[in-house]
Amino acid sequence: MKKLSATLLTLIFLLVFSIPVSANPAESDSHGLEPFKDASTKSESEIDGYLKQMGFTDEELGFTPLELKKDIASNGGTKIKIEELDPEVVIKDENGKTVAPSDKISTQDVKDGIFKMYGYAFKLESPNSKENAYHVYASYNWERGPLAYYTDTLAMAWQSKVTPYRSPYRSPYSVHNWRSGSHLYQYENQLQKQQIEGDAFEVDVLGYPDPQDGFARQEVRAPKSLTGQTGAVEIAYAHKTIPNT
Repeated sequence: MKKLSATLLTLIFLLVFSIPVSANPAESDSHGLEPFKDASTKSESEIDGYLKQMGFTDEELGFTPLELKKDIASNGGTKIKIEELDPEVVIKDENGKTVAPSDKISTQDVKDGIFKMYGYAFKLESPNSKENAYHVYASYNWERGPLAYYTDTLAMAWQSKVTPYRSPYRSPYSVHNWRSGSHLYQYENQLQKQQIEGDAFEVDVLGYPDPQDGFARQEVRAPKSLTGQTGAVEIAYAHKTIPNT
């Protein structure tokens, strides 16, 4: 049997959550709160107050990074779903085949609980009479960075009931935040692949013990004729078992 190369194995964090692809008829023209003006300059307490009006709980605010809160507030809308996720861990080889875990492959970064993943969805103002628009977020958080530099992958995909909307105001959009003391360093994650079915981004995880987090945002649209139905969105994070800069 061919021996698998550890440098090509990845840890894949997968989960699926649902969003209503169209609102109830009585809510079809509702788009929730207007965008929070100058959200990027507001304090966290001001942002939290706005998000509570949107429907966030204290628990949700506690695990949502500030930069993501500001991005959500700056776009407004109606909160559909937000949850802290316990992702499934899958180990795959370079051909995408699932393989059995090996004692030689360190999964410490996963098992000690320093990595978390989140899923978000928000209904926006309807862009026209035939469609509803949503912002879907894939968010991740490292409580502390790994001991070396990694190039990971963050991805999201959706069913054919919804289609991506790409526009000049940077959709899709993804960033990585590194916090060192009181300093925030923000990097834009490079778009790795863009298709009708989903997006993928490269994430450069820094080899420092400081907290790091990031997210990807994509606007998707669904026909209003699908009122009452739901569509599935899958988000995934791939972390290599061997550092790769």
